[in-house]
Amino acid sequence: MSSAVSHGRPTTAAWLTTGCTVVHHPERCRNGFTCGSTGLGLNTARSDRWNLLLSRRGIARKGTAVPYVSVPDGTEVFYTDDGAGPAVMLSHSCWTDHDAWDGQVAALSSRFRVVCVDSRGHGPTRETDAPYDYWRLARDHLAVADHLGLNRFVAGGVSSGAMTGMHMALLEPARIGGLVLIGTSATAYSDEEKSRWRDVLGVWLGDDDDLVKGFARALAAATIGGRRDVQMRWVTKWLAEDRQRMRNSFACLINRPSLLPELARITCGALLIRGAGDQAFSDENMITLRDNLGGPTSPLHTVEGANHLPNISHPEIVSDLIADFLERLDLGDSDHDIGVAVGRSRSQSDCAPQSNLAGAVTNS
Repeated sequence: MSSAVSHGRPTTAAWLTTGCTVVHHPERCRNGFTCGSTGLGLNTARSDRWNLLLSRRGIARKGTAVPYVSVPDGTEVFYTDDGAGPAVMLSHSCWTDHDAWDGQVAALSSRFRVVCVDSRGHGPTRETDAPYDYWRLARDHLAVADHLGLNRFVAGGVSSGAMTGMHMALLEPARIGGLVLIGTSATAYSDEEKSRWRDVLGVWLGDDDDLVKGFARALAAATIGGRRDVQMRWVTKWLAEDRQRMRNSFACLINRPSLLPELARITCGALLIRGAGDQAFSDENMITLRDNLGGPTSPLHTVEGANHLPNISHPEIVSDLIADFLERLDLGDSDHDIGVAVGRSRSQSDCAPQSNLAGAVTNS
């Protein structure tokens, strides 16, 4: 059985910023999306800061160009692209970015193509000031898939990123061969929960630097947990960037409607993972999600000792679960196509973790 967790006030929210030098791609993608520069007038100092950071990290890993896809409203969506083979596209939570998947990229890219996308308001992605919702974020991610020639792939992520993945599966079900759903929910927030989130946003966007710093440290402890040095790397990033970018990201998260009435239309296989200490989304949230999906699912894998972001705190465990899921989907050997066996019926016990995860993961 899954460990008991607190179902109280959520402690997670949203974060990162800055711009980047854009490399023009002349190709034209499907659905009217173009790849390359739109000439957005972003702050030069912020662009220089991201260029330096990306060069130190070796981005783009497949070449020298910084990878962007431009969408019709002028937003330039940043992504990373590692490995070869059947593809999985991963999306981060609020307050993180593509770096949240470093452990998974390292573990999976020798066998799979791992694409990580930065949503609006996060990382080097250069968004407009217009508000957006999860349908818009899903279309951004599908534009990246168009640009990379991914005809059929696994999608999903953690928290907000998993919500984006579910919307992708509803928009283009024939393309999404499976979903990775970590620490997330398909239900809408109550009025009380929305009010609490607005309080969080008020702190984050406020002028009290000491309060903001204390909040960032508390956020890292609650969502990441584990090693203090790992937490502080994220705290440093959060405090260095333009906090105002999170305003629209918060609105997207807080105001999302319930997706429960739509879940039966999602018929691909789904992997469900949750940290035992997750204070953002409860065991009940994940079980409700699992029970309403229209396709075969894994058990709910609960990672002991993890909080909201087990992909960061327990990367080996999460990577092993994702790898096992991808292998069981009979993905085939094409870099751009996933076999039809993804939709085959199977019992939940078929999706149990391998023996090396015994004791670290419980299933329900």
